[in-house]
Order: sequence, then C-alpha cells, then structure tokens
Amino acid sequence: MLSNDASVCSSHNQPVFDKVRALLLMHYSVRDDALQALGSEKTRLLIQGIVTSLREKIRKQLGNPGNDPPNA
Repeated sequence: MLSNDASVCSSHNQPVFDKVRALLLMHYSVRDDALQALGSEKTRLLIQGIVTSLREKIRKQLGNPGNDPPNA
C-alpha cells in the first residue's frame, strides 16, 4: 500500500485506496516527528492512548480489544 500498489486490496476502489494510503503516510510522518521530539517511550505511550481511545469509539473494527497496541 505504501508503495502505491492497489493490488494488495481485495476490491478496487481507487478513491478509498488513495484516502487510506494518504492517512497511512500521514501516520508514519507524524509518528516519526513524535519520535524525534518525544523519544520512543513517550511516543509509544501516546500511540497506546490513541489506540485505546479509538477502540472505545469503534470497538471491534480495530481487532481484538484485549491485545496490546502495536509498538511505535
């Protein structure tokens, strides 16, 4: 997806693919900025808080709520 390869998707919807790809690229850019400014542990805690908040709002759409969020 990051390399702009839509074949990784099971269905073809270019506008949605473009939006999801842009959001993913933005995530990595913001994460890299946070790593530079805050360091790895504070960034990990920040991401963990965001994922927890999202899980509360959209529940099962993020996967198993019992799993720890991925590392930064």
